[in-house]
Amino acid sequence: MLNIPVLVVTLFAFGSLLKARQEERRIAARRLAQIEYQRDQQKSVFEQIPLGLLLIRRQKVLWWNAVAQGFIQQRVSPNSPINNIFQCPKLCAWINQAEQTRATPSTKFSLQQDGCYRHFHLMITHLEWQCQQTVLVTVKDITAEQEVEKFKTKWISTVSHEFKTP
Repeated sequence: MLNIPVLVVTLFAFGSLLKARQEERRIAARRLAQIEYQRDQQKSVFEQIPLGLLLIRRQKVLWWNAVAQGFIQQRVSPNSPINNIFQCPKLCAWINQAEQTRATPSTKFSLQQDGCYRHFHLMITHLEWQCQQTVLVTVKDITAEQEVEKFKTKWISTVSHEFKTP
C-alpha cells in the first residue's frame, strides 16, 4: 500500500532536484556565453595587433591571426603541422627546439614569396592556453626596415666616397 506522505515528500524532493538541475544548466549556459564572448573579444584584440601571431602546440599550429596569414605559404586549416605551413625546415626545427626546451629565443629568417625575399623577425613566448603548454610565435615583417637600412648604408658609403675623392 502507498504511503501518501512519503510519496508527496518524494515528489517534492524530485521536483526540487529537477529545479536545481535546471538552474545549474542555466548558470552553465550563461557562463559558457560569457566565455565565448571573452574569447571573441580576445580574438578581436589579437586581430588588431600589427604583428603576426601563431599559437603552436606539439608541432601543430592551432590558430593564427590575419597578419600571420599573409606569410603562411598556402591555405591550411588549424591543427596543421608546422611543416605544412612553413616550407622552411630550418625554421620548423627552430620552433620545435624552442617548444621542447621552453627557451624564449628570437631569430631572423627570410622566405621567398612570388620571386621576392621577405625578411622576418620571430620571437617565442611560452604560455598556458586551454590548460596546456603552448608556444606563441610573434612574427614581424622587417623587409621594409632592412631595405631602408641597406639604402642608408649605401648612401653613406657613396657620400663618404664622394667626399674622399677630388
